[in-house]
Amino acid sequence: MKKGEKIFGVILLLLFSLSFISANSYNVAPSTAANGTTFRILVFNVSNAGTTNNVLTSVTVNLTASSTASAGNLTNVTLSSGSNVYYNSSGVSFPLIIPVSATITSQTNFTLNFTLSSSASDNLLVGANITAISAGANVSYSALPYSSGSVTTDSLPPYIIFSNLANSSNLSQDYLYLNVSSNDTVSNVSMISIYIYNLTSLVNSSTNSSVNVANAAQVINFTNLADGTYYVNATSNDTYNHVNSTQTFTIRLDTTSPSASASCTPSTVYPGNSVTCSCSGTDATSGINSSATTASSTISAGGPGTYSYTCSVSDYAGNTGSTTASYYVLGYPGSQSLLPEKSNNNTPATGNSVNTVQNETNGTSSTIPSRHIPSWYQSSSVWIWAGVTAAALVAAMAIWVIFRRR
Repeated sequence: MKKGEKIFGVILLLLFSLSFISANSYNVAPSTAANGTTFRILVFNVSNAGTTNNVLTSVTVNLTASSTASAGNLTNVTLSSGSNVYYNSSGVSFPLIIPVSATITSQTNFTLNFTLSSSASDNLLVGANITAISAGANVSYSALPYSSGSVTTDSLPPYIIFSNLANSSNLSQDYLYLNVSSNDTVSNVSMISIYIYNLTSLVNSSTNSSVNVANAAQVINFTNLADGTYYVNATSNDTYNHVNSTQTFTIRLDTTSPSASASCTPSTVYPGNSVTCSCSGTDATSGINSSATTASSTISAGGPGTYSYTCSVSDYAGNTGSTTASYYVLGYPGSQSLLPEKSNNNTPATGNSVNTVQNETNGTSSTIPSRHIPSWYQSSSVWIWAGVTAAALVAAMAIWVIFRRR
């Protein structure tokens, strides 16, 4: 035999031997799988070494030791080869003996598929073992068991939160700077969307659809927004299109100062009379913050004059507005108003009277003291005696003039 013929014969022998032992298994399990989905978990092949005793009878499947899932987390197991489906069962229990009865005439691949239950818990591990193959003597395969990698179940949507937003906020600004964080402990976050609505329609939105990381963030600044009420929310998708949404936040943007209103009634009074002053405000967007509304009146203890009443209001966004009102206190006597003030039991009040100003701030009244009026100044008897004395003096002077002329 020539040398070339010997080499050719060795090659043929090697090829024949390889065909006999080339049977193998392949881990094709994905790293994660969503509930309710079917996925390939293991591929293995068998070969034949002859034309007889070459029937594969059955395959025994079990879960790997590292699996935290149970048979109850699977709704279906399928074993197929090409277009031939040898087993399709919805009643899953392990160990699972799958009948095949396939004649092996060449190297043949078999694929094992698992279908997860739609109610399986999140973050379970699923792995498959081929622990036994029943076949004729001329069916060859590599040493058992064949083991897949672990598949982690994903049944929950990603977590999502606004990092810098509080519901029912009142802000004195014309922009919304929004920061959204999202994460998924099993599969990656694939998309984050942020939406702003007003009372009637979508105002603006921003979507990042190329995230593909476990921990993601989306930051956007919506500017040039008009005063008004806005509704803000965000959504996040993971690899399997599980979707989660934030709550809808109500935000009021208000850059306009509130309108303050002050009045004092009556505007002109005599000493001893009362003046009622009121302070209020209006705001079209965030509303008046009554706890931050103040009113003041600077009252002098001296003589008559004009007195100012200052009203300051604030809205819930922190904008402020103010205005003033005034009233005039007369400085001469001569009316019933100069009589002593009456108490609640209709008896004359004693001591010095005060010029009382009632301060009404958004429905709340308080008393602001005015200048003190001496009691002798308000007493009618004083003025009667003063008048009598003056008349007597005038009469005496007239008599004296008459007698001088004589």
